[in-house]
Amino acid sequence: MTMTMSTPAPVRTGATLTPFVDELPVAPVLRPPRTGRRAGVLKIRARTAEVSLHRALPLTPVWAYEGHLPGPTIEVSRDQTLRVHWINELTGPLPFASVAAPPGSQNEPGRSGGVPRDLSDVPAWTAVHVHGAAVGGDSDGWPENGVSPGERSIYTYPNRQRASGLWYHDHAMNLTAYQVYAGLAGQYLIRDEEEAGLHLPAGRRELALTIRDVNLDLDEDGLFTGRLLHKTETGANEFFGPYTCVNGRIWPYARMRPALHRLRLVNASNARTYRLVLLDECGDPVPDVLHVIGTDGGLLGAPVPVPVEGLVLAPAERADVLIDLQAQAGRTLTLVNTAAAPYLGKPAEVPPGQPDAAHRLAFPQVMQLRVERAQGPIPRVRVPGALSPTFRRLTRDDLPHEHGHRMIMLVKSTKPLREMQESPAGPGIVQVSDVSGASTGYRVAAGTWADAATIHVVQDSWEIWRVLNLSGQMHPIHLHLVQFQILRREVYDASGFDPATGEANPAVRYLRTIETPLQEQGWKDTVRVNPNEMAVVAARFTGHSGRYVYHCHLLEHEDAGMMRPFVVMPAGVPGMPGGHEH
Repeated sequence: MTMTMSTPAPVRTGATLTPFVDELPVAPVLRPPRTGRRAGVLKIRARTAEVSLHRALPLTPVWAYEGHLPGPTIEVSRDQTLRVHWINELTGPLPFASVAAPPGSQNEPGRSGGVPRDLSDVPAWTAVHVHGAAVGGDSDGWPENGVSPGERSIYTYPNRQRASGLWYHDHAMNLTAYQVYAGLAGQYLIRDEEEAGLHLPAGRRELALTIRDVNLDLDEDGLFTGRLLHKTETGANEFFGPYTCVNGRIWPYARMRPALHRLRLVNASNARTYRLVLLDECGDPVPDVLHVIGTDGGLLGAPVPVPVEGLVLAPAERADVLIDLQAQAGRTLTLVNTAAAPYLGKPAEVPPGQPDAAHRLAFPQVMQLRVERAQGPIPRVRVPGALSPTFRRLTRDDLPHEHGHRMIMLVKSTKPLREMQESPAGPGIVQVSDVSGASTGYRVAAGTWADAATIHVVQDSWEIWRVLNLSGQMHPIHLHLVQFQILRREVYDASGFDPATGEANPAVRYLRTIETPLQEQGWKDTVRVNPNEMAVVAARFTGHSGRYVYHCHLLEHEDAGMMRPFVVMPAGVPGMPGGHEH
């Protein structure tokens, strides 16, 4: 659907935008032509455009793929090779203002007396990453392989992976937060025969929903200009906007039939986590309506009811959800957010649907669902009891005896993403105890982008990565190339850790293990790591080789240094494990 372009009257300061007055837009769909054994080809342009975020706002300048916000949804079949010409046709400077404003001001539109950032010299230099795709390193969107306006990257996507909901976004070095916020993101869906055999809702009953938060600039008279505002608070760099967009509209409504629908959810926010709860007209949660059927990397073995506290999606996480509206004919339901910003993995502090301004959630509304009245009897369709017959939940016993181990620590310091290696006791050593009470010492092997790569993985091998968060804030960690499974989470007492020295006295001490919730037990490429927790994940680095990255998907953190490279190379390369000596 093409977005409606209109220029309504501006809104004055002090008035809030009226929610649920704009209908949900649907992004256009791009399907590559079938050409036998040859790769299908798409040409997708990053363009400067103007879109309507809300009927009460002037048009908003954005950077967007094919001029749509979000970009077109790309649909391919499994094993259908796709070649994409990512063409940079951007013009002008970044299409928004940016300021660092006083603490407590992120709930407000306008600059709040903030210190402006000069973005006039920031180049329109782009690199596209299909997030979750298993591709060769030359097509992964390496952040330093950007192209300038008038240039293009030509990447090949084999799509040799199970049906799943991926997404694509800009990934240029030190520019990702700005350029994703400007609008450079879209969904990428892979289909396969297993998925088709389940006869899940399709067509109008399958909605791709891209969720993100924005802020809005004001002019000298306190009127909305329509221009986006990237406002962070002094002393912090995460962006949290007060307004939630779904498919490029602020607080839209969707007309839904009293039927079973499929929602393909992507959190495309720079830093905001969503915990989604569905409410009825009285503000009470609607039970037994939402069911998770898939995670980042595809379908689960069976549906999982969304817990009463809601469905959590950190930036970059996706969820494939069935919503059963067969008993909701004629009702108006509201999807709201209950997650504080920044998100610390804690329960909501106010009832769902109520503002929580103290935690940067001034407007909890996300979107409204207007369920049509039934036209005659409604044939009942059950939520399927079983889904993917090929899905298997990993255990430690499924891994081969020979597999790699990595330890990553997240720390609040100038080296926030630290690759650790075991080391005997001494200066700069962090002691970490395990479930048995035994302690292991770790030293920092690398901690900045400029440090040499220390993680070299043998292609097709299995690895266990442990990510220990000592930073005091949740970080969603994304590994390129692979889908992994979360084996478990562990809780630690890190009260003795000193980020200035990198040492701990007493040791960082294991407390307990947290079982992985059912809705997170599928294949994933992004894992939430809460404060004082360790996420333990297992992945097979198969099918492709090259140079890749892993990073925090709070985009301002990524651009500020929370990103490191890793290298996948075939077995037998001299100097690699199992390789030949010169």
